[in-house]
Amino acid sequence: MPILMRDLNKLYNGEPVDSLPISYKDFAVFENERFENGLLKDAENYWLEQFKGDVPVLDFQTGPRPSVQTFEGNTISALIDKNLFEKIKAVSNSLQVTPYMLLLSCYYILLEKYTSQEDIVIGTPTSGRNTQDTSGLIGMFVNTLALRNKVDCNLSFKEFVFQIKENVLDSFEYQDYPFDELTRKLGIKRDTSRNPLFDTMFVYQNNGYQNLEFQNIPSHIYSPSTHISKFDLTLEIVPNGNDATIHFEYATKLFDESFIRNLSYHYFNIIQTILHNMDIRISDIDMLSQGEKNRILYDFNNTKLEYIEDINILDLFESQVEKHPDTTAVVFEGQEITYQQLNERANMLANHLVSVGVTNQDTIAILLGRSIDLIISVYAVIKSGASYTLLDTSLPEKRIHYIIENSNAKYCILNDQSIREGIGTKNIINLDKSDFSIYNQQNLNLKLENNLSIIYTSGSTGEPKGVVLNKSRIFKFNHCL
Repeated sequence: MPILMRDLNKLYNGEPVDSLPISYKDFAVFENERFENGLLKDAENYWLEQFKGDVPVLDFQTGPRPSVQTFEGNTISALIDKNLFEKIKAVSNSLQVTPYMLLLSCYYILLEKYTSQEDIVIGTPTSGRNTQDTSGLIGMFVNTLALRNKVDCNLSFKEFVFQIKENVLDSFEYQDYPFDELTRKLGIKRDTSRNPLFDTMFVYQNNGYQNLEFQNIPSHIYSPSTHISKFDLTLEIVPNGNDATIHFEYATKLFDESFIRNLSYHYFNIIQTILHNMDIRISDIDMLSQGEKNRILYDFNNTKLEYIEDINILDLFESQVEKHPDTTAVVFEGQEITYQQLNERANMLANHLVSVGVTNQDTIAILLGRSIDLIISVYAVIKSGASYTLLDTSLPEKRIHYIIENSNAKYCILNDQSIREGIGTKNIINLDKSDFSIYNQQNLNLKLENNLSIIYTSGSTGEPKGVVLNKSRIFKFNHCL
């Protein structure tokens, strides 16, 4: 495009255009001869070595990826002002790297911070005009390079940018090997949802557009939004003399605008950080702004809340039943139960306990494994006014017998899977084989005063010790849950 604009400008101003020593078809013949004569074999070996083994896929947290790439996109832009751009050029010069290499290194770090991946492939275009004969020739010479680099977070930025420099120089030495030929040689299975080898592109326009005059009429380059994104994400940097423009082109099916704006802010933060300290370790580079740090450290961690101290676990539970009766309350191994169903079954079991003489002076042992029945039984005992003690079904029979006797359990709720001989009480409620009178009880919300539960600890003497959780601790227990 700059060649086309330059020639158009000369013709408009009545100036002669340069004569061309070759045509595009001459270049095409030259390319074919290089392949036929094996002159690109070294380049082929280099690129195949770069991508031996599994090719990493960039794992951005995106929206659902369409099964077929749509290329619907948008672009947001920002300005690297004169002061910042001068610093970038000065630091690049001091490190003996190009601004392209420095800004590409920052982009690798940005992607590592967002994805926690070390092995990253970024595409980058090359002009492909490696001879004087092609410098003024209009035609498609551009090739795409897939730059694969590992971001070792233990390296300093200075060490990392030197690594990038070395890899970039090697890659550009073999830049004439066609990208489509590489993908064919690698035998990559075509995925219609994404591009082969890489999903993100980095473009640094070394040769930007000049602001030309057409018979003393000044012109300026205007780039309209195409609403197209050729890749998931493309970072383009266009130097404009004293400053530079930065463009993030993104797929709107995968990212929203706010995400990309945050991404651009973080990219700038990384640049500012490394310009201030080139010896900083990559792991220590903080891409967050002070406002984001404050929000994470203080706003997100502000968990203070007010609650009524007189409320107890049944009040909280039945409030949820009233507000969300059809919402799933418990899920276990593919089984689900709603708040309404949980409350109804707990009420029926609680009313059954009261009907068989359970009072608020009694303790009920619950010998059930992880299950929905366990949750139902806990709420049923609380509703009945009795206290409960939970027994792990994997405990030795001797210890289960001791806890039942020590807690003076009046009943033991269990099921067929948890039945054991000699558990120490004849008052068994078997949820698997009990008569159906349990589930024919009234569905009344009982709320009788009790001590809630007894928790047994191991004890220094080897005998478990029971600790009573009484009403004064109930509201604290609720909020721990």
